[in-house]
Amino acid sequence: MQISEWTTTILQDLCNIEYGKAPSDARVEFSEYPLYGTSGVTGYADKPLFQAPLIMVGRKGTINKPIFIEHDCWIIDTAYGLFTENADLKWLFYFISNYDLSRLNEATGVPSLNRNNLYNIEVPVPPLTEQRKIADILTTVDNAISKTEAIIEQTERVKKGLMQQLLTKGIGHLKFKQTDFGEIPENWGVCLLDEVALRKSGHTPDKKKSNYWSGDIPWISLKDTSRLDNRFIDETTDYTTTDGINNSSAVLLPEGTVVISRDATVGKSGIMRYPMATSQHFINYICGDRLFNWYLYYDLQYRKQLFERIAVGSTIKTIGLQFFKELKVAVPPIEEQKHISQILNSMDDKIDKEILKLSKIQTLKKGLMQVLLTGKVRVKVDDPEAVNT
Repeated sequence: MQISEWTTTILQDLCNIEYGKAPSDARVEFSEYPLYGTSGVTGYADKPLFQAPLIMVGRKGTINKPIFIEHDCWIIDTAYGLFTENADLKWLFYFISNYDLSRLNEATGVPSLNRNNLYNIEVPVPPLTEQRKIADILTTVDNAISKTEAIIEQTERVKKGLMQQLLTKGIGHLKFKQTDFGEIPENWGVCLLDEVALRKSGHTPDKKKSNYWSGDIPWISLKDTSRLDNRFIDETTDYTTTDGINNSSAVLLPEGTVVISRDATVGKSGIMRYPMATSQHFINYICGDRLFNWYLYYDLQYRKQLFERIAVGSTIKTIGLQFFKELKVAVPPIEEQKHISQILNSMDDKIDKEILKLSKIQTLKKGLMQVLLTGKVRVKVDDPEAVNT
């Protein structure tokens, strides 16, 4: 086939765009008809507004995330329903998904998508057989994405259950005792965290001193909280210098130190892969012989909701230093701590492996959409597609 077989038209020649409608009395607690807002299902309706299949595109708010709908449904008035008899609907969905609809936004506040602007989108149109083939290929990739996402979600659920079991009941215990933590194994201890780990706070070297910054010492600040909750933290936004450390209350902490945020996004934690320093917004623990740093990391992860609950402040949440002075920890024998950590680390390894796989498949899909929907790469409509995911 030649690219000359493709035509160019506008979206109006390919589909009808219908306005959604406010649900009013149609909204019910549950039914077979989902009620769609611009971000997805928001409830249920007692009857359908549109018959499937269709494409939903946001009219107000979220305008750049089309949804392919395969069941009769109700779409609210902040979205459009797209229908076609002149093209393969799934191919059209992928084309619209690949198109940057935010370019059509003319609003200064809430993003808004005008129907006439949507109708006037220019579309390169392959023959119908090629449309279907493109849609089949991209659907295969989407199925691989969904399968991988389901594996990640399931593994995270298993890990959550393991954390609850291992960090409260341990491994293979038959005798338990009642403590401040509830029922724990009889041979576990309970003590202040400060008794088994050296607590260190952070500090910010003078920002006005240029010789204190752009050095080679990683310095964890609130800019880096997105890097926490991923086991190791190994890079930071800002780097300080030896002068910055020596002329401030900042401390160069050893590799393996456990860090936890006490301000803003409280309760996020990680383990320093290298010697690092932190700002005053973090508490740092250097573990001693009685406490394994990986065990502490998972214990803090398990108790994250506690930290979020006790944080105070209307604008910026914070946890007072006194809380950390009084923070207690259940302490199993060191070898059991290491065994617990090994099990949970293996679960994180599985999750990370699937997240990497997911990223690769998503990159593959993005690349395929760029070349298949523009005709840069043609598909053979006579042969079954082969997509390696």
